Amino acid sequence: MNKTILITGVAGFVGHALAKELLSQGWQVIGIDNLSAQTDEIRALKQLRLTECIGHAGFSFICQDIKNLSDATRQLLKERGVTQIVHLAANAGVRDAGRRIIEFLQNNITGFYMMIELARHLDVQRFIYASSSTIYGNHSDNRRDEFSFYPKNIYAVTKIADEFIAKIYADNHGLNTVGLRFFSVYGPYGRPDMAPWIFAKSIMRGETIRVSNHGNVWRDFTYIDDLVHAIIQVLESNPTGGGYHVCDVGSMSPRSLNDMIAVMEHYFHTTASRVDQQLTNEEAERTLSDMSTYTAHYPELSFTSFEDGMTRFCHWLEHYLAS
Repeated sequence: MNKTILITGVAGFVGHALAKELLSQGWQVIGIDNLSAQTDEIRALKQLRLTECIGHAGFSFICQDIKNLSDATRQLLKERGVTQIVHLAANAGVRDAGRRIIEFLQNNITGFYMMIELARHLDVQRFIYASSSTIYGNHSDNRRDEFSFYPKNIYAVTKIADEFIAKIYADNHGLNTVGLRFFSVYGPYGRPDMAPWIFAKSIMRGETIRVSNHGNVWRDFTYIDDLVHAIIQVLESNPTGGGYHVCDVGSMSPRSLNDMIAVMEHYFHTTASRVDQQLTNEEAERTLSDMSTYTAHYPELSFTSFEDGMTRFCHWLEHYLAS
């Protein structure tokens, strides 16, 4: 099996974790990222993630925008014999999407189209891409099929559009596509704009945290190592010609913000100072994954416990911020 893979968004949270694990298993990884960042904190974290990959002999990096790949890059990917693509490059964040709508539409939909078209021209075995739990809105407790959509924000709409584009390419061009709907992924090297980072950093420093809905917001938190394992199982499965399917990837055990805060208070040996705020219209009150479609195609996954995963994250963040 040719183990040459293209990962877009390789300096992102999931891209970095996936690349490191694949490199440790002997894959040849070509990573693309434009290294865009809204803050200095995010920029520094992306550089750290990238540095850890660049030090590996099996890693090649291309700094380009996926919407405008050069002819030289396209030729390089063809010559290297890329067999699979994992497309992770996208703008993320429910609240940011409402403030930067055009940017989200361009990067998440146009960028997706450019990458799946590239996959068609390279004749890859499989095109794997990141979708999101946000497509379900507040309806994630219902038994659902692959087209059960209840979006509450623009970010979710971009992910739904990607899934439909993937279906068209599977149906019309015979491209094997797999969409993985991520559920609240967290862990070391995670995103500074997400609740685990924001809360842990503030609690550690004795700062007040703003907690939505008195902490009664439930998320199907999924530890980063578990998600990476899921993606690799898809990569190592045998593709069977053209095909289209989408799968949830989540722990199936929603936990509340209050649960998360309690783990952090225990780790940092303190009591958080908190003020309550309303949940915004763009955010769901609860998410819950359904792994039945995933396990119908791939081996069953085991998941890191919430307490263990969040403790590992707090330990990493404490040392990262101290350094």
